[in-house]
Amino acid sequence: MTNHLPLLSARGIKKFYQMGSHRLEVLKGLDLEVRRGDDICIVGASGAGKSTLLQIMGTLDQPSLGTVQYQGKNLFREGAHERPKFRKTTLALAFQFHHLLSLFSSLEK
Repeated sequence: MTNHLPLLSARGIKKFYQMGSHRLEVLKGLDLEVRRGDDICIVGASGAGKSTLLQIMGTLDQPSLGTVQYQGKNLFREGAHERPKFRKTTLALAFQFHHLLSLFSSLEK
């Protein structure tokens, strides 16, 4: 029997930041499904929320509303202590800016 669950899914993802009396809504109810073997590309203008989405999907940031699931398991329901384990054993992240220390050589880093 084939498992029809997406490998990674996001449902109703909203992310907003409160700045005083102003609320900036970055993601507005986004849905996304990624299945085994899928190739996806996330494109958009600067400030559109691409990095925010990837940080949420990678469990580095929590959505304000909505769910993120890996093989049907809600990644944010399990508790903060489970997310580093998920990132270490299941997910690979490549950061756009590494923030490497310039005083070390490449070998030392």
